Parts: sequence; structure tokens; C-alpha cells
Amino acid sequence: MKAKPGVSDPMRIRAHHLLCMQGFQGYGYSKEFAEAMALVVEHVLGSNNLELEITANCDEICIHCPHNVDYICKDHGADENIKRMDETVLQKLGIIEGSNVESGIIFEYVNETFRTREDAREVCGDCIWSDKCLWFMGKPL
Repeated sequence: MKAKPGVSDPMRIRAHHLLCMQGFQGYGYSKEFAEAMALVVEHVLGSNNLELEITANCDEICIHCPHNVDYICKDHGADENIKRMDETVLQKLGIIEGSNVESGIIFEYVNETFRTREDAREVCGDCIWSDKCLWFMGKPL
């Protein structure tokens, strides 16, 4: 039996991961990362009343990433870009970093806010996974 993810309570989730989790298909930076992300995604999307703490820092998904060194992304300067993505999502949603939200409510709000691919492009435009992301690709042009 697989262990449930969630070393933090409430579960810490990066703001831009609220988008990523909805389009995740099993791709990742390593097999271990993809497996761990799949568990987090299943856990979070499988519960409408899970309490999430929205952050612009390392979260439950990042801790399994091979580029995570001391809670900072060391993938060729990606940390700055990732933080920009998080801050853009926080700003568009009008929420403050560290806010606690209920999973079902925040995903509804994300999808109301990012209705089209153009809405999402500001966050997802430089993402290496955007052409594989079901959430991004499923947005109307």
C-alpha cells in the first residue's frame, strides 16, 4: 500500500502547482519525482475539503524534485522564474502567500480566473510541460 503524501499540515502547495496538478499526466524530472507528484496530485484532487497552504516556496511536490537543493530549485537559475510564476498566480487570484484554502474551492477559483489559454499563458508560457499539460492545452484559445 502506498503511503499518503503530506508531510505538512495543512499541505503546502506552490501557487503555480494549482495549475500544474490539474494537467499532470505522469511526466517529471525523474521517475521518483513523477511517482511522488502523482501521489500528491491524487491526494489533493481526490479531496474537496483538504486544507492547503498556498506558498511561493518549496512545497510537497518540490521536495521530491532532483533539482531541489536545500529547498531552492538549482535547475540553471529556474528558481527566479518559478517564483515569478507563483507570484503571478497569487496576484491573479488575489490571495496572500501563506493563505490557507480548501482544495475544492481554490481549484474552482483557479479555473474561473484562468478560463482561456491566453489567461494561463502568463504563468505557463515558458513551462517545458505546457505542450503536454491537459489543463493548459484544454483551455480555449
